[in-house]
Amino acid sequence: MEIHQILVGAAYGDAITNEALALRTLLRGAVPSEIYAYHRDGRVPGVRPLSEYRRLPSARQGGNLLIFHSSIGEPRVAEFLSSRAERLIVRYHNITPAAMFEAVDPVFASFLEGGRRELMSLKDHAILALADSRFNQLELMAAGYADTVVVPLVLDYPALVGAPVVPPRAVPLPGPDGGPVVTFVGRVSPNKNHPDLLAAFHVLKTYRRWDAHLYLAGRAHSGDYRATLDRYVQALGLIDVHLTGSVSESDLVALYRRSDVFLCLSRHEGFCVPLVEAMGFGVPIVAWGETAVGETLDGAGVVLDSPDPVLAAEAVAAVLEDGGLRADLVARGRRRFEDFAPQRTGAAFLEAVLSVA
Repeated sequence: MEIHQILVGAAYGDAITNEALALRTLLRGAVPSEIYAYHRDGRVPGVRPLSEYRRLPSARQGGNLLIFHSSIGEPRVAEFLSSRAERLIVRYHNITPAAMFEAVDPVFASFLEGGRRELMSLKDHAILALADSRFNQLELMAAGYADTVVVPLVLDYPALVGAPVVPPRAVPLPGPDGGPVVTFVGRVSPNKNHPDLLAAFHVLKTYRRWDAHLYLAGRAHSGDYRATLDRYVQALGLIDVHLTGSVSESDLVALYRRSDVFLCLSRHEGFCVPLVEAMGFGVPIVAWGETAVGETLDGAGVVLDSPDPVLAAEAVAAVLEDGGLRADLVARGRRRFEDFAPQRTGAAFLEAVLSVA
């Protein structure tokens, strides 16, 4: 028997792709294992085109186990999975509600809507569904999946936290006395709620900390959406706002190490990897506890009950100015970070998969 992973798309720096790479290494300790993707980024090592799978000798026998990473729709991948005799495990990373993108990118919204339909269509074919949060597990159960298990994302966070110190190249950062740095890391897209982040920073900068800087790291969903945010920054008259775009790993590490507060006001998260990264770097977190955010933090941050910009700004100011609060948040974050150690999550993933293999 072989165990292979199926992705709609393998993208460089993407959390789902990074997990697939980590799982491939893990699975190869027990069985032959490859990653097959419909869309492939050439910078991702060793990912095979999905069309190659059918030519495998083991694929013709139908005795393999397939793990499908579900996060967006793609009819050709859904048709492939539905046509196969192999046993199927669905690894569910959440599919953002299409309504959040309809006004910005209706084509992308249609892929999200299609992904939800395809998730439903696979429920009778799957022998197991693995969710990376309880929030996602509840969605699987609502979709009719009978056998579900929660296993957090299997990622090597300690490798990122322990990366060598390298001066930032593309992201200019203020010096130690250059004022506090408020950071958010995540794709610049509607579900991440960047307008409220900017509004909260406007309040903070105007009334509490004139010397603060805001760094928003992540690639933009589209040039038009990024331009909309740029116009909003101009309308607010904000300075010291940096939308960095995609950053290298070394620049990301430098940013985390210089950050004083991580502020997350996302409207929709199925897990939220940057929260875990921030905890590992000892960055205190202020976050709106929407969807899976509160679950991911599990008490290791200041959790807001709304994305109100004034509330968020006051919470950030409190973390910056109250040394005791800050130290407590850092300590709680480091303890929570240990729950996501790859040895733990990897062992849980392997146990779940091999139990049905």
